[in-house]
Amino acid sequence: MRIYSWLSLATASIVLAACAGPPTLYQWGPYEAQLYSHFKSESPQAQIDVMEKHAKIVREAGQSLPPGYMAHLAVLYGQVGRDADQMVALQMEKDSFPESKTYIDSLMGQSKLGMLDAKK
Repeated sequence: MRIYSWLSLATASIVLAACAGPPTLYQWGPYEAQLYSHFKSESPQAQIDVMEKHAKIVREAGQSLPPGYMAHLAVLYGQVGRDADQMVALQMEKDSFPESKTYIDSLMGQSKLGMLDAKK
């Protein structure tokens, strides 16, 4: 009877470990919720606060932010007048995802012309 208890415990452990699955490539965190907030015209500064906090946690854990995260943060920086931070965030996006170079370069050009911020 004792062997069956041990086998049951071992089987349950293996099944639960298999359900955990591999870690995800990117740590999305509140990104999708912040995009939704952005399109509902909620406070850019409140969105920045949430996204910066999440980015810090992800970096400290040695994990990666998803594509578009820093670009979206850059747009929010532009809305509150943090132009230097906006350019840094766009450069970080481009460095993390070289395939986005053409698009990010166009955003950087728009930012320099004051066209990226819809409120200007």
